[in-house]
Amino acid sequence: MSAVSIHPRRSARRRASVIFLSVLAVVVSILMPLSPQPVVAATASDFQDGYIISDQNFFDYNSMDAGSVQAFLNARVTRCVGGNGQPCLKDYSTTTTPIAGDAMCQGMPGGAMTAAQIIVAAARSCRISPKVLIVMLQKEQGLITSTSPTEWNYRAAMGQSCPDTAPCDSAFSGFYRQVYYGARQLQVYIKYPGSFAYRIGWNNILYNPNTGCGTKRVYIQNDATRLLYIYTPYTPNTAALNNLYGTGDGCSAYGNRNFWRYYSDWFGSPTGPVSPAIDAAYAANGGPSGWLGGPLTTVLCNPAEGWCYQWYANGLIMWTAATGAQAMDRTMHTAWISQGNEKGWMGYPMTSTLCNPAEGWCYQWFVNGLIMWTAATGAQAMTRPIHAAWVAQGHEKGWMGYPTSTVACAGDGTCTQNFQGGAVIDSPTTGTYVTTTPVMATWVSQGASAGWMGAPLTSTFSSAAEGWTYQWFVNGLVMHTAATGAQAMNRTIHASWAAQGNGSGPLGYPSSNTVCAADRSCAENFQNGAILDSPTAGTSNSTADIAAVWMAQGANSGSLGAPTGSATCAADKSCTQTFQRGIVVDSPTAPAYVTTAAVLAAWTAQGGNSGWLGAPLTPTMSNTAEGWTYQWFTNGLIMHTAATGAQAMSRPMHSAWAAQGNG
Repeated sequence: MSAVSIHPRRSARRRASVIFLSVLAVVVSILMPLSPQPVVAATASDFQDGYIISDQNFFDYNSMDAGSVQAFLNARVTRCVGGNGQPCLKDYSTTTTPIAGDAMCQGMPGGAMTAAQIIVAAARSCRISPKVLIVMLQKEQGLITSTSPTEWNYRAAMGQSCPDTAPCDSAFSGFYRQVYYGARQLQVYIKYPGSFAYRIGWNNILYNPNTGCGTKRVYIQNDATRLLYIYTPYTPNTAALNNLYGTGDGCSAYGNRNFWRYYSDWFGSPTGPVSPAIDAAYAANGGPSGWLGGPLTTVLCNPAEGWCYQWYANGLIMWTAATGAQAMDRTMHTAWISQGNEKGWMGYPMTSTLCNPAEGWCYQWFVNGLIMWTAATGAQAMTRPIHAAWVAQGHEKGWMGYPTSTVACAGDGTCTQNFQGGAVIDSPTTGTYVTTTPVMATWVSQGASAGWMGAPLTSTFSSAAEGWTYQWFVNGLVMHTAATGAQAMNRTIHASWAAQGNGSGPLGYPSSNTVCAADRSCAENFQNGAILDSPTAGTSNSTADIAAVWMAQGANSGSLGAPTGSATCAADKSCTQTFQRGIVVDSPTAPAYVTTAAVLAAWTAQGGNSGWLGAPLTPTMSNTAEGWTYQWFTNGLIMHTAATGAQAMSRPMHSAWAAQGNG
């Protein structure tokens, strides 16, 4: 049993909640003298039973190197008395066998090593502060200050796997393995918190192994304190604290008290300043009278992920070694959390929140982007490429204004973001381009970069005088006017439209998106017509109704086949278009219908849409077995057979004929 602590030696195979000390060990440890008091003594009133040491101090594995640890050991023992066949710790060295790493620690090197080198290697392997290991070696076996250590002191240096009721496990015997596996056990407590007795929050903690001494209700604030209670499951009572450098009463236990006391004496307060960087950032932002307000929590750290933070009334300060301590207001924090916090695409904050009250904005930079806030637009996250494009347009003072949405990224890496006056598209293959919200919305509706249009190739081009805006993409463009909206157009249809004068030509501007069939046939409507795009026959002009019929019939692969020319229109505005296997008639007063050449000729002979038959009401209907075809019009029908040709019949005549049994 250590000369400075009554807590049991821990076994990695047992939960701390079932460890008990023998009465003899309790008595012996109480009677054993503590180490001499330092020149500047710790003050018992500073001890906090729920916050013994900060996470940052506990897990600061780079806090000392081997040289500084050696210097520390040299200063603790100026003259080694010896007498037990063992060197003092400052003079200890051994030849070691490598230990492989695992999920807890990175393993240990082999070869000749001093005690200082072993302590630092274990600390860095298991991400535990060397200062913590030094203090634990002292409170377990008094090795740091012992002038005449024993073989047992080294064999059970950290008390690792040395239960009170059985010999130490030989697999963990010796200073080298004790230090490493003791540090490793602390990481076990971190990675498997549900397997051990104590949690962050309220806990009932014994004063002494004698349960008759009672318990204390303790609110454990952080992981480091929780680990100490798992390792030594007792809290000091008033008697132990009142005699900080001596003994208390029969219900006193000293392990956690002594840990705190040694750390305080040798390294300063275990809890404060817990983070000089966080404290400095707090002061730089005005301290308690600044915008952050007063602290709400202590510094909380995650040693495995390498961050610490502290909450204040109006925000928090986040610290990492790479990014420093940065203050973040609650609005920025909420927006950052929505993007996955540090595990998301933004990474850790690179600056504190910066605000301009006169202009009404705040922003904060992160590793991969920033968050911009205004009262009107809210807090919106922006990637660095999109930010650069926005800045090139004059940022918020330019035509785009502030961002109105958070950046949205597709699986292919393409990102988009809306602003008050426009939008930005960032493609991983073609670059970053500014656009307008309507143009981008249409492009997105066509599948964005993963759709048929592909990635953007240009920013938008506009003519205020003519009222249009367009933007090119890999396989087409989007054209926007106030009258027609933003419409997508493939390159083939665009070439045909451009050859006819673009928007100033007879077709006007596009009024629908390009629509394509499975056989790659496409059609698009314009203000005054349509363009059909056949993969075998090329482009042809049409009407919107004829285009709809052609697409509905299966386009190039359907019953009509490819167009054989453009649509032709009569003075009465009825139009017809011939295809490989049929004709479509489009009346200005009725939908477009499929017909035959013979029926069409008869209808035209009767005056077409302006004649007595009027507009078509149905497509042609045929009976191959009986050899007839007919089509209904407003005021009659046309019947065709090979023997009689195509003949027009009024409705009364048809009724009388039908009453006689038709053909």
